[in-house]
Amino acid sequence: MDRGRRGVISIHIYALRQEIDEETFLRNVTGYLKERFGGLKGLRGLKVLRGLRGRYRDHFAILWVYESYEAWRELWGEPDKPRPPEEYPDEWKSWEAFLANYLDRDPDKIEYTAFIEVEEVEFGGGQKPQGRRP
Repeated sequence: MDRGRRGVISIHIYALRQEIDEETFLRNVTGYLKERFGGLKGLRGLKVLRGLRGRYRDHFAILWVYESYEAWRELWGEPDKPRPPEEYPDEWKSWEAFLANYLDRDPDKIEYTAFIEVEEVEFGGGQKPQGRRP
């Protein structure tokens, strides 16, 4: 599989300190991302998430979408040889400094994972999925 052009999706899970109000965290994070975060080269977009069930119920997460494996690798290094924090982009260092105000651990020690796209599947005849009707 040629990794180079396939997208990468990274999920970062955030555990908040006990004294942090969740709604304040959500408001401040979305405000920071909209108003102060300048993006990263190759970052196509992101989504702020909240766990509905399972292990991460009521945890916050951000899904980061990168345009390609090459773009992701340029930012973060090889999967088995990541860049050290001192080599992170300045924009990311600022983001982590902001997050440190809310998290129960160092932002560089959060739970996270990254996935590379393997296949994009369209539903029956290329139609978008439809919601179920009662």
